[in-house]
Amino acid sequence: MLKREPILVFLGAGASIDAGIPSTAALTKEVASLQVIASEVKDVVLRNGYYGPALSVEPNKIEFIAKMIARGLQTTIETPNFEHILATMEDLLTLANAHRGRGVEDEDINLLSPFVWLDSRYEVLSNPSVIGYTRWQAITRIIDKTRSAIVDNQQVKSDTKHFFDELKKTYSVKSFTLNYDTVVDDIAADCFDGFTERTNVAGQLFCNSFDARNFESEFRQSDKHTLIHMHGSVKFSYRAGSTVLVKYDAPDVAFLSLKYAPADLTDQGKIISATPVISGFNKVAKLNHSPIPYGYYYRAFVDTILDANLHNLIIIGYGGGDQYVNTWFREFVRLSGDKRRVVYVCACGRNGRKSETEREQSHIKCKKFMENFIDEKTLEGIDHFKENFTRVGDQLVNINSGFPMNPDIIGKISTFLIE
Repeated sequence: MLKREPILVFLGAGASIDAGIPSTAALTKEVASLQVIASEVKDVVLRNGYYGPALSVEPNKIEFIAKMIARGLQTTIETPNFEHILATMEDLLTLANAHRGRGVEDEDINLLSPFVWLDSRYEVLSNPSVIGYTRWQAITRIIDKTRSAIVDNQQVKSDTKHFFDELKKTYSVKSFTLNYDTVVDDIAADCFDGFTERTNVAGQLFCNSFDARNFESEFRQSDKHTLIHMHGSVKFSYRAGSTVLVKYDAPDVAFLSLKYAPADLTDQGKIISATPVISGFNKVAKLNHSPIPYGYYYRAFVDTILDANLHNLIIIGYGGGDQYVNTWFREFVRLSGDKRRVVYVCACGRNGRKSETEREQSHIKCKKFMENFIDEKTLEGIDHFKENFTRVGDQLVNINSGFPMNPDIIGKISTFLIE
């Protein structure tokens, strides 16, 4: 039996906006409002021993560490988001551990140690216990707010299912998402993700473990439809006695299982271990150092890009914020040449989900990102993409109707892909 032609569907945060999932701005507000109580830090440290003693922190003192970091970032970044904040926390944790003299083992030597000094005014930012605890609370808050926002929106489900069903009639759909939510998962029961080993956790509670050998075999040798969460999912979590991520059937159960989180792995003081959701700016290291599932997922993404039969690419709601992804998109352009067909859906949110200013900023970012697929000169003649369907040269279409799209737009996309 001949394998069907592959099509790569890549989903960014904008793909979930109209489903009610918190935007980047909303999650940033949540993270920046975190409060850290010193007594809680001390309790967690004593229980888990991740970051050493909570030094020189007054009992019951409330610290707005995340807000302090966000305000500091505003001196160099106009609009810092939660990824900037988490990345800064990880860098501060590296500095704080260097400041405290951690990293005596060869594999954990921190090369900054001889050069680090911190102003006494920012003593709390030199405390690895506080920074480490705040970082974990930020990750937990992101997961909690994302899972809580998932609602049973039948219209969104129906429209999303129609979009993917139309593609599945012709193609082997290789879907990769950077989103933590389950908006697409809920209509993609036939999609493969590698979590196929049913594992008993306790009593009647089960989870799914990642079967690496089966994933490699199925992904490479079959034309199964796939849905891969490259940066994690609210269904990913831990189980007692294991450091490997598993997948639960329900986000709520996964959230309760976060209590089994192991200590972070570091390399030269930098965090390289992956959590159920990956954020910040050290993603590639985390992907490569966490084979299950992220290492296999990253490899699958690259292998899909390198597939000689791949000519069609649909990108939905992605603004180009991850350079390691953009690098491989440019490689796709180089390899596929004039055969390529790229559909770019600038899903900036409908139904008042974003302000006009936010939408304008999103459009500017989207147009900049499209330079990866078409020459700048071609884009210069287009002031703004206000139409729902705009041809930009022979190889690129811009969709400005939000996601999921209506049947008419889906029909136009299908026609464009086979031209």
